[in-house]
Amino acid sequence: MQALKIVWQEGMLLRPQHFQGQDRYHEQQLALRIKGLLADAWGFHSLKIDEAFLPMGKLVICQASGLLPDGTLFQLDSDPTPLALDIPANQTDTDIYLTLPLQAAEPTGAVPPERDNAMARFATITQPLNESNGHAETESPLLCARPNLQLQLDADAQSPGLVRMRVCTVRDSTADGGVRLDERFPATFIHCQPSPFLGRCLQEVISLLQQRADVLAERMLARGQAAGAEIGDLLTLQLINRHEAILRHHQHRTQTPAAELYSILLSLQAELATFCSDSRRPSPALQYQHIDQSRSFDALMRVLRQRLSSVLEQHSVELPLQQRQYGVQVAPINDPDLIDGARFVLAATAACSSEELRNRLPNHLKVGAVEHIRQLVNLHLPGIRLQPLPVAPRQLPFRRDHCYFALTPGSDERAQLSRSGGIAFHAAGDLPELKLALWAIRD
Repeated sequence: MQALKIVWQEGMLLRPQHFQGQDRYHEQQLALRIKGLLADAWGFHSLKIDEAFLPMGKLVICQASGLLPDGTLFQLDSDPTPLALDIPANQTDTDIYLTLPLQAAEPTGAVPPERDNAMARFATITQPLNESNGHAETESPLLCARPNLQLQLDADAQSPGLVRMRVCTVRDSTADGGVRLDERFPATFIHCQPSPFLGRCLQEVISLLQQRADVLAERMLARGQAAGAEIGDLLTLQLINRHEAILRHHQHRTQTPAAELYSILLSLQAELATFCSDSRRPSPALQYQHIDQSRSFDALMRVLRQRLSSVLEQHSVELPLQQRQYGVQVAPINDPDLIDGARFVLAATAACSSEELRNRLPNHLKVGAVEHIRQLVNLHLPGIRLQPLPVAPRQLPFRRDHCYFALTPGSDERAQLSRSGGIAFHAAGDLPELKLALWAIRD
């Protein structure tokens, strides 16, 4: 029901309904204003549960503040008494709610605490207040109303006349009275900073981003120059650096809406999907549900962990060539998975034209397993054949004046490589200033 503004006229007979209606009007205006300023504008600002009472079978809230889903502001502390609930024995996976009767069209009003009226929205309390404008220190007891907030089990908080907000989930309660809370289902917070759960999610993502960025930067510096690095690594490092800086900024803020943090992390996983997902598309199933904040972030965190673990997988690995006797160069293969899970590309340059190098090198270079290179050279056997490539593979850094060749081992040569310690090269003929570089590109 819409609360209308009271019309004040001179000489009118004042009734309590005038002031009560004026209060309801301003409360409704405040709730609408808050709802318009921030989506999902309900949840806890702060929440502290006294864990010392859990072994006694009691849930006690030391301090809490926030907004209920109907826009009601609340603040709880231990003065005069903390809000508490006795947890029955043998409870399993039971949600505990903070409840308050709804503002009805014909409200029950404020009732004294000794009257058992669970559907009264307010409970009366006598509070002594000083007269702030006078010089004399006079104090008068005033009858005030405070929200009739209660802690209730899920089964008791199903009334349609209640507005409720989950405080925690009881994992189990033993027969001797002990209570254990399930940390997987925390309360819903408006901002991420006061929430231990959201704070851990934020810190984990920042740590993962920092670790991945350090690895990518070190990988690029090892290749000499950023311009010569794989373009995928360069773009991935760019987006990781950007999101790491943004998340560190929000980590040091005092208030970041939980939905805003979710949007940033959702954007991060969508951009990472371009590089890490088989479909190159983000998951459409990820959606933020404020009422189930923990499940929403858990699903997103699982995807982010998977995406960021894929970042460390190198699509191309340079295999250093070692100079041996009689003009033989050997590339040790320490990862056996490269034999069957990667294709090998040879980059070559020499003091001749690219066309001449592309035509002559396949006939003058012997390639094979380390243990068979001597036999290939002495008996003039073909070995692993080289297939000239028209352009450099996109996974490899482009180098000017280089020609690229794909190694095409047959089944016999591949079997020899799987039992060998590396790939050997021997160049015959006159190819001045020949330089080789071997790369493995993961499929």
